[in-house]
Amino acid sequence: MAESTATARFELPRTGGPRVPELVVADLGGTLVAEGDLVVGAVLQALEGAGLGADRKLAGRLRGRNQRDVLRAAAAEAGLHPYAVEQGITAFADRVVADLLDGRYRLLPGVGEALARLRHAGVGVVVTTNFAVGLRDVLLAVTGLAAHVVGAVSAEEADGEDPQPFLTRLAMQRAGVGDPAVVAAVGDTVRDLDAAADAGVGWNVAVLTGRATAEELAREGVHVVADFPAAVDLLLSG
Repeated sequence: MAESTATARFELPRTGGPRVPELVVADLGGTLVAEGDLVVGAVLQALEGAGLGADRKLAGRLRGRNQRDVLRAAAAEAGLHPYAVEQGITAFADRVVADLLDGRYRLLPGVGEALARLRHAGVGVVVTTNFAVGLRDVLLAVTGLAAHVVGAVSAEEADGEDPQPFLTRLAMQRAGVGDPAVVAAVGDTVRDLDAAADAGVGWNVAVLTGRATAEELAREGVHVVADFPAAVDLLLSG
């Protein structure tokens, strides 16, 4: 069977391409920042705030998705007033802000040093996240990530576009990079890998610091490594 175009663009490194990327697009939660059960707790609080109860199955749908869209559909199905969605979003934000101010969101081990290595090598970093812009910016400030990145993109900025691959492309735009062949994507979920594939990046790297297993993340052309520092080792090895 002939090799598909999608598979071909996963090659690492590309033949004749750059040995080191110009830009790294990195997922935030689970890749750079330890979330643990913090987001789950905030999602459950959002559900309760919307009057939907602590439905863990629905909470699973909220993780990694546009929360307002999922809440809107669930509230409509339950016959709740549309205002319930905004109540849920507010409850989620309140919980995240409280955890941020308590210092519960922290960089994963070695991430700060790895980001400094990329900066020293002249490689820019843009982060992507499902957090709303306001929460994202607080998180970047509290964890010190703001000093390491050249930009950040939130799922809500997709503005009706499919977040895959829109977020990666928007990250490239904000960094002033037009060619996906010089871009590396690093993430901890299958959705992260799919987004990178759809954007046609030159490097697609998965880390094992999230909830996904190596078996779930492994696929042709994707490099699975232990964590973000190991991903940086790979990307800077040429």
